[in-house]
Parts: sequence; C-alpha cells; structure tokens
Amino acid sequence: IRRWEASLELRVPLTESLGLVLFADAGNVSRTDDFHFDVVNLAFGPGLRYRTPIGPLRLDWAIRPRETEYVGPSAADPRPPVCSATVTDECRPGADVFSSVPGAIHITIGEAF
Repeated sequence: IRRWEASLELRVPLTESLGLVLFADAGNVSRTDDFHFDVVNLAFGPGLRYRTPIGPLRLDWAIRPRETEYVGPSAADPRPPVCSATVTDECRPGADVFSSVPGAIHITIGEAF
C-alpha cells in the first residue's frame, strides 16, 4: 500500500479551554506501487477544540470539493460508478451518507498529528 498525506491547521484560541481551527488536508491511499499524485483527496473546513484532561475534544466539519479530486493530463475519474438503483454491477459504495450535508462531520479526542 502506498500513502501520501499533507495537513495544515491554523489554531485560534477563544478561551483558555476552547479554540477555533481552520484546516486543510490532502492525500491518497493506493494498493498499487504508484503514489498517484494525480488523485488528490482534498478536504478543508472549520473546527472547534475543547481542552480536556485526556486530550482535546475535536469537532471538525470537512468539505471535499469534487472538482479537485483529479488533476493532471488525465483528469477523468478512474473508479467504477457509484452504486445506485440502476447501477448494481461493478460499482462502489457512495461516500455521501447525509446527502443534505455538504461534507463530513468528525468528532474525535486527541491531537490530529
């Protein structure tokens, strides 16, 4: 498995225990021998950090723009189509769990890096 990743986080304290963050994450995981730098899984958004005795409680809302997933000379999506009522053979599960929420919400405890 090949993996590459990059993260950037700007932290702004609001109180002694509460902070606001702006973040951007990029990366890709592949089962082939190539790193696939032309497939960029980019996510960015705001978050909150609440300091607890066991580590920060993190609430992040990540937005993943589909326009930035594939870059370079062949910018077509190489994956099989998303499974639906009309596509059932050789398909992949859809990533949109909540179709009305643009992105994903993550709640975790501990530092991101």
